[in-house]
Amino acid sequence: MDAAKQSTARSAARIFGIGALALLAAAGSAEGQERDRHAGYYYPPATVSEAYQPEATTLAGANRVRRIGFITIIVNKSLAASFPPPYMMFVKGDQGEKLIIIGMGDYLGNVFQARGLLAQLTAQARTTDVFKEVDPEYRLTFLDLLKMLGFEQVTVSDGKTYTLQIAIK
Repeated sequence: MDAAKQSTARSAARIFGIGALALLAAAGSAEGQERDRHAGYYYPPATVSEAYQPEATTLAGANRVRRIGFITIIVNKSLAASFPPPYMMFVKGDQGEKLIIIGMGDYLGNVFQARGLLAQLTAQARTTDVFKEVDPEYRLTFLDLLKMLGFEQVTVSDGKTYTLQIAIK
């Protein structure tokens, strides 16, 4: 092969290589968006990711309608208060398997406050009849209740600077 053909072949290989890298990067980016398509829309990308291994198991009959209904009850109670809600909760995912909690205003200013909210939601959940029946000794948490309802992930964010994302195993 003469020098001109070798140079052309090397240039083509470089261009193909750059194009292939761009395609791989785009595919990787699309894959990341596929994993969490709500990041960048409702909250910043996860800054803290955790996994929670619940003691509870998913209840028979746990489905999308029940998950949405449960969160709707919590939200309606919050909206009925005489002050604006400090956070919003909503269900996402094809099967309603993701719970998203976004702080309003300056509420939930950091990941520690997000964990505090989850602890406070545990205290609230323990007053429900379902929780009293399955956990009379108060060993389970709000995340256990989410597992019982079939949630797979909870995301808590201030909607500005951080996002705590917990996979419920």
